[in-house]
Amino acid sequence: MKIVLLKDVANVGKKFDIKNVPDGFAVNRLIPRLEAALATDKLVKSIESKKSKEAADSKARETEIIKTLEKIREKLIFKGKVNEKGNLFAAIHKTEIIALIKEISGAEISESAVELKHPIKEAGDHAIEVKIGETMIKLSLKVEKE
Repeated sequence: MKIVLLKDVANVGKKFDIKNVPDGFAVNRLIPRLEAALATDKLVKSIESKKSKEAADSKARETEIIKTLEKIREKLIFKGKVNEKGNLFAAIHKTEIIALIKEISGAEISESAVELKHPIKEAGDHAIEVKIGETMIKLSLKVEKE
């Protein structure tokens, strides 16, 4: 049976994908849970227009986030408890960096967008890379003692 996915479904596909699935699977699971609909010509055309609109909206959001991140490139300052050697008592992870970016700029980015090889454990300047779409932005995080 040819269906259009209305949501991301594990091991089947992503939202708006057109798939051929067994009749029983579509009728008994996907359609009743509103995860899919029967792929009629009218629905396929509608889905294609929604796909293109969603892609354009996504690209616009990415552009806005990139501009925002470029404005705060040198403004990321994290204050934490530091010992006499300059080591932080608590390491800084991706979640703290994302929260700091959101606090300063209001931009919401996913955890997978932040490229951090290992948690930051010492005071000083640190380079952080954030990937938005196909664009890589380098940010500078300054860690100071409280």
